[in-house]
Amino acid sequence: MAYISKRKNREGKIYVYLVEGYREKDKVKTRILKSYGQLEELEEKEPGAFERLKQEARDGIIGKKELEEIKVTYRLDEAITFDDMNYGWKLFDELYHVLEIEKIINKSMKKSKVGFDVNTILRLLVFQRILNPGSKLATVNSQSELFGDWQVDENSMYRSLVYLDKMKETIQLKTHQAITEKIGRVATLVFYDVTNYFFEIDVNDDEEVDEKTGEILAEGMRRKGASKERRKSPIIQMGLFMDTNGIPICYQLFRGNTPDVSTYCDAIWQVKQQFGIKRIVVVADKAMNSGNNIIKTSNNGDGWLFSQKHRGKKGVCKKLQEFILDPADWQYNEDVTFGQKSMIRVRTIKTTTKPIQTKKVTEKVLVTWSQKYANREQIRRDAAVDYAKKLTNPELFRETCKKGGKKYLELYTLDKETNEKKPFAPFIEIDQEAVDFDAQFDGINVLVTSETHMTDEEIVRHVSL
Repeated sequence: MAYISKRKNREGKIYVYLVEGYREKDKVKTRILKSYGQLEELEEKEPGAFERLKQEARDGIIGKKELEEIKVTYRLDEAITFDDMNYGWKLFDELYHVLEIEKIINKSMKKSKVGFDVNTILRLLVFQRILNPGSKLATVNSQSELFGDWQVDENSMYRSLVYLDKMKETIQLKTHQAITEKIGRVATLVFYDVTNYFFEIDVNDDEEVDEKTGEILAEGMRRKGASKERRKSPIIQMGLFMDTNGIPICYQLFRGNTPDVSTYCDAIWQVKQQFGIKRIVVVADKAMNSGNNIIKTSNNGDGWLFSQKHRGKKGVCKKLQEFILDPADWQYNEDVTFGQKSMIRVRTIKTTTKPIQTKKVTEKVLVTWSQKYANREQIRRDAAVDYAKKLTNPELFRETCKKGGKKYLELYTLDKETNEKKPFAPFIEIDQEAVDFDAQFDGINVLVTSETHMTDEEIVRHVSL
């Protein structure tokens, strides 16, 4: 039977609905049949409107017609949401069914007797991650904002994560197969990047050690490391692969103190094994462009398309800088706002870990210049120099010191005759030569790839996806 109900949204406004109770698998649920708008506005137009609607629902005057037919209209050029309810998840729900995720989970959970619906919980977590990103607890607390009757409790949500963790590789593989079949994904060219998640804890996870043998059974994942948000809390690293359509393929988790560059080879191995890929070309930023990664990638028969460091006087290939600054062979567009030049080079790469390996690799180098990028770099550099000029010498010295134990040190100079400690006041000045040197490379971006057959346009297109 239908009845009239009042519900408050997150802004504290009260809305009036026609609601019906129904049963689904021995569970009593409710669904909204009709919204009458905000209570305050209803009462302004017709005092006592709420009580009238309640009585009409009890008498069966309203409710029957709404049950017979519900018409829903969507406008693709407008947000599918209202002040009190969000309908946007209906679009994602169709994709959920197209990718057959529901079948995957039902098959995996067939023999598991649990008192909650893992599919409903996963749909809620995924849809709210897109529509209203927040923590898992916040997602459960905000489910009333979505159209429909979700009824996911906090305990069931946390318990479901254990099962989802066991199914994650199956879900990724089956989803990849569905996308390949329905969209035509080609996973031989992929994009890779690393991000991390922080946790509201103060200390690292403990390692699980065998008391008898001392063998490490499980390593603590949450470790303090280089947080993207510069937080001091323990983090977990996540390496993510995407296809050329920007659709995620798979992910892998690493300990929080694992450097971004050290995740690369393990992640490549996983994605090849998991999806049966024989050869893969990875597009990544300069953080992955190390001797270790390139040699291992080359030895495995795979390819790369990396950004290349080109600025500064240390740790940079001098021949590359000379090639960039050489005015010959540059090709510009009509407005002279974009230019490019390329070359084929053979370089010797050396690993930094034992056993030390050296290898010669052939690469295509593409150098591009953008007027907009040059303007942005000049503005940022000028702002940094202006800020540095305003600092006192002690402040400049602190800026040059790394964080950590040095913050607890007090620096003095010692008078050898009197043995008196005097405050240390170093003289630090702007290195104008370094500023001018870097200014030569404003607007420059360098890309290197093992795929020497690629045209300049293909390389630019791949990194612009």
